[in-house]
Amino acid sequence: MITKDNLKEVLSSLGFSKSGDIFSKNYAVGVDISVDFKTEKIIYPKEIKKGDETTSNFSGPENFVVLECVNRLLEKGYKAKHIELEPRWRLGRESKKSGKADIIVKNHKDKTYIMIECKTFGNEYKKEWNNMNNYGGQLFSYFQQDKDAKFLCLYTSDFSNNQIIFDNKIISTTDDDEVLARKSAKIEQKGYQGASKVEDLYNVWNEIYERTSYTSGIFENNINAYEAGKTTRTYDKLKEITQKDEGGKSGEDGKYHEFAKILRKHNISGKENAFDKLVNLFLCKIYDEKFNPNNLEFCWRGAMSDSFESLQDRLMLLYKEAMKEFLGETITYVSNDDIDRQFEDFESKKIKTKMLKEQMHEYLRQLKFYSHSDFSFLEVHNKDLFVKNAAVLKEVVELFEDYKLTSDKTTQILGNLFELFLQKGMKQDEGQFFTPLQICEFIMYSLPIREMLEQNPKLKVIDYACGAGHFLNTYANVATQINPNHKSDIYGIEKEYRLNKVSKVSSAMYAHDIKFTYADALDKGKFKEKDFNLLVANPPYSVKGFLETLDKDIRKSYKLYTDNLNLETNTIECFFVERANDILKSGAKAAIILPSSILNKDGIYEKTREIILSNFDIVAINELPSGTFGATGTNTIILFLNKKITYDMSQDSQNVLNALNNIDQELDKNAQYLQDALKDYCALQSYDIDAYTSFLNGILNESLENTEIFTEYKIAFEKSSEYKNLLKSRAYKDSSNKSQLEKESFIIFARNIEKNKLLYFSLIHKQKTMIIQAPSDNKAIKKFLGYEWSNAKGAEGLHELGEPYTTPLYERENIENKNKIAYLIRQAFLNGEIEIGPELSDFAIYAPLHSCIDFKSANFNKAINISLATAINPFENSKY
Repeated sequence: MITKDNLKEVLSSLGFSKSGDIFSKNYAVGVDISVDFKTEKIIYPKEIKKGDETTSNFSGPENFVVLECVNRLLEKGYKAKHIELEPRWRLGRESKKSGKADIIVKNHKDKTYIMIECKTFGNEYKKEWNNMNNYGGQLFSYFQQDKDAKFLCLYTSDFSNNQIIFDNKIISTTDDDEVLARKSAKIEQKGYQGASKVEDLYNVWNEIYERTSYTSGIFENNINAYEAGKTTRTYDKLKEITQKDEGGKSGEDGKYHEFAKILRKHNISGKENAFDKLVNLFLCKIYDEKFNPNNLEFCWRGAMSDSFESLQDRLMLLYKEAMKEFLGETITYVSNDDIDRQFEDFESKKIKTKMLKEQMHEYLRQLKFYSHSDFSFLEVHNKDLFVKNAAVLKEVVELFEDYKLTSDKTTQILGNLFELFLQKGMKQDEGQFFTPLQICEFIMYSLPIREMLEQNPKLKVIDYACGAGHFLNTYANVATQINPNHKSDIYGIEKEYRLNKVSKVSSAMYAHDIKFTYADALDKGKFKEKDFNLLVANPPYSVKGFLETLDKDIRKSYKLYTDNLNLETNTIECFFVERANDILKSGAKAAIILPSSILNKDGIYEKTREIILSNFDIVAINELPSGTFGATGTNTIILFLNKKITYDMSQDSQNVLNALNNIDQELDKNAQYLQDALKDYCALQSYDIDAYTSFLNGILNESLENTEIFTEYKIAFEKSSEYKNLLKSRAYKDSSNKSQLEKESFIIFARNIEKNKLLYFSLIHKQKTMIIQAPSDNKAIKKFLGYEWSNAKGAEGLHELGEPYTTPLYERENIENKNKIAYLIRQAFLNGEIEIGPELSDFAIYAPLHSCIDFKSANFNKAINISLATAINPFENSKY
């Protein structure tokens, strides 16, 4: 038994600290209990209501049980303002006697929740339990006075072997309709709510519920405050997301459609805003699952245990921690404890009113200017709107509270589910088009990831315009499928803030460790140069004025930038190509989705092609048909690239340039690379090799001059600024041999073109490229992609055609299927033997890259025309 003699030991074991004659303990900001041994008083916090002072002293050992019970309630998390000691009631309607319950606990709605009667350990406790079993005892008398109570609790505690032990008997006073229905024929009472007298209430318990009681349900570690009778939610009890939850074929039973129904029910039309709030909630839940697995906070705990305010307060704290953990950002959030702490300092430390006022103003300033309503599906600016929004918030929380968002078992389904929310909830503009998962998978299956991981299990992988993280999550899935122990270092850069947050949620759903950075990838300095082994990306296209967002020195560091370039240019994709060259290592691989115009436009696009041809081998060019991206009609390609073993215009490029400046000496040195290139080039152009070598050294003989190509050069020369400037020059006007000057000027003009052609031919003449041409017929396009986009109401978005998903691009279950385009491209990366079967002969051809470039025209702009390769020899790679 706890007595005055052992009370000091009891308090010490409970965590009270001693100062002279006073033992005290702090539970929350401003909530303390003090025990004064000099005055023999128990001083409860002012927030705890007291109907009497008879338990607030040392007059009897039962008071110490009350003290220990209040301590347990506060430690459990019950608010001091919801605890009341000794409320006085009249015992029975006709009786003149009155009684006082020891402890009343109220819920968030200030309704009585638990009635507790405390007894000393041993005989007094047993005696009162016998009384309850015989006629209801004191608790049923109190219950008659306040039938809001959901639980009656007889409580005792003891101090033994230097530790506190407790015992309790708990009776639930919530009627069970099933039990009532089963016994209604035998029992006159209709349950607790139908009884009015103490005897009737006792009879309901005794006869209908057969004196059912529990010895746990309020104070245990796995029971939360205000959730008596319910064990805490734990991660291991959550359910896995299933295909039905995702939506399946019908879609009507899926989580997305349940979410859509909630929005319709509450007349919420702003889907983008709703999606933003859902992402915030997903962040909260993911953090909760990761850091609170044994007592989850992301849930609605029921009207008796929760309130809209407490739910949102929990979510705000989760969101604050999640943003710090996942995005490294600090969220402005002022808790009740922050306010209470200031007032405690004000009262205990005698802080001046002016200082307190300043701090309160600072809190209000933060909330006004630095906070944002992170869970507002509706615009909230008064209490009524708060309640309306909270109703939506509660339903959305309930929609996901029982399911795991972080699970190794359901990553694909979770990814697909998130895709559905993403497709329908986020507008795509400013050059942003989300890459369908099917295209992401195709690209990953086309890359030699297995071989790359075998050489280096710690690959550094990047998507420098990662959007919602599709490519990186797909890479992690495929890499794990190939090698579960891979240690890839995966990075994502995203300039758009919302998408950066979305990518975090998406990767957490897939349970992948991906490092996302909120930044502009064109702003150099975020990553080391020449540091990555693999780049996969779908960078933005046609973003006007993007250069204006970059620092002047950064702009000038790009080779593509010149003083003549209009800052309002929209050619952002070209700069992303140059950036790819900057950050990729020697021998690195890349797969980049680009607009088809990158292959053939002039101006900055030609300079971009020069960067590509000088620094990369083009392993494959994959044309994508219209309909690949639902939100755009832009014609696109996938460039599969292999970084040359040397960097930046490449050593080969420089060698070729040096050789062309002194062709005779280089040939005398037997430079094999140049001899081979020169021989193949002359064969392509139908040039006599000796005449061409002489031409490169400034001598043009008749056999070369009369060729069709040089005839075109003459026409171009006569239209050129060089020719016009020659005619205007003093030297020309004063010359007696104008024809000789014209010929010399022409040779310089033609030689510059030819040296340029020979340079790029030398760089690519040994390259073969897998060229994939997509069909143009709508029916054939759907078959090629294996999916289609729908705008039909209730079925919007991307839909795969057939089960299983079938396409000539790749096979999900068989990465080695030789009759798929992905296999052909992967073999091209590996320089393997390539045989294009009849299933793919309509789409694929393996051709010399130089066959796609017009080396005969006087306007040599390095345009790559994939149709030229087919025209040269359409059956070259067919076994037929």
